[in-house]
Amino acid sequence: MIPEKLQSELIERFEKVFKGQFFKGQNGEKVPVKVYEQHLPIPKRNENPHDEFAEEDNSFSFYPAIVVQLSEGIQEKWETPQVITVNVIVGVHDDSEDRSGYKDVRAILRKLSIDLSKNRQMKKQYFLPVPPRWKVHDEDTHPFYFGAMLLEFEEAIQILDEEVNKLT
Repeated sequence: MIPEKLQSELIERFEKVFKGQFFKGQNGEKVPVKVYEQHLPIPKRNENPHDEFAEEDNSFSFYPAIVVQLSEGIQEKWETPQVITVNVIVGVHDDSEDRSGYKDVRAILRKLSIDLSKNRQMKKQYFLPVPPRWKVHDEDTHPFYFGAMLLEFEEAIQILDEEVNKLT
């Protein structure tokens, strides 16, 4: 499995984990978690041709969000497995006065961690040798709250030359 396939598999897995689960959205309504590859989408601009400083129309609609980012791959020696680092960024929008958005971030991170602990392998080609590390962002970004999880997958098998040639 190439790293991009690992990323796709994680996105699919996380979508299943949160299927049917809802968190607070921009207007206080309950909305599903959205899972994105590498970055949030580019917000669409207000189409008012007379307002050159128009605010972004839909940037709040991306939340709650999980972004699965491929960060790096390291192979210390030829005979050792490659380690693929994946950053999982979680963001929620919560404009309540009690500033409790961090609780939703933590709940999402916890659910991901529990799921990964139950099955640490991805298609039998990558596995998590150590538990994920997580952190809740501690700067004041109200009404947005963020957290992240670091995953370090070891490659279970080396990619054969024939497989690489198929990709070109």
